[in-house]
Amino acid sequence: KVYVSLFRHFPAVSANIDDFVISYPSSRFTRDSLDNRTDTLASFRKFNVAVNVLSLIKGEINLKSIELDRPRAPLKFFGDGRSNLQVIKLSPSEEDSDSTSTLPDINLRKVHLADSAVVVCISPSDTALAIVKKLDIRGRRGRMKISADACLYAGTDRWGRIRIPVGLSGRIYAGKGRDEVWKIGCRELEADIAGIQAKLDMMSAINKQIAINGTAEINNFDIQKFIDSYAVKFYPAAADIKTD
Repeated sequence: KVYVSLFRHFPAVSANIDDFVISYPSSRFTRDSLDNRTDTLASFRKFNVAVNVLSLIKGEINLKSIELDRPRAPLKFFGDGRSNLQVIKLSPSEEDSDSTSTLPDINLRKVHLADSAVVVCISPSDTALAIVKKLDIRGRRGRMKISADACLYAGTDRWGRIRIPVGLSGRIYAGKGRDEVWKIGCRELEADIAGIQAKLDMMSAINKQIAINGTAEINNFDIQKFIDSYAVKFYPAAADIKTD
């Protein structure tokens, strides 16, 4: 279901897509011609994007907001090296590579995840589940404030079950300066990954060379808890390590 609204984000025009699914026949990978089932590659319940139409006249794409509700992506990797991602054309053709085009400037002001995003990766030996519980990005002209909360679950033959919580908040920057040099960086970017709390301030300039200047620090790190919860799964002998 697709519909367009002229009033929800006026003066921007918003486009909405409901109950979107990308599916493919299961027989493509099972090689069973009698298999009439279909599998899902990606889906979402709702997607809304608001665009400033007047900015298109100036050669810019001004996105007032992007909202995504309940996105799902079950990815499958098979023992013969194939995956269900192959249903999407990922590599350009020779005709596409010969043509050149310039993308217009894109200004994004808001990205919001209305419900948890779930990505599942399944292989013959391992299964990984990533759940993004919260994602909120706000800003404009390459200066964005980001807040995210996620968790990674994995079930492996070698290391058993693993749970890794991830939190992220801070400010990120990306765009060209007055000197036409691309600059990418972050300020007061705080990350909490499996109990490791890190803070990063960085700015990089990308020209003929990449110049990086910044600081990073780790605070309130409980080493013993990290060893007991994670290290022993990868290196069992770590259970003998004790620290205060």
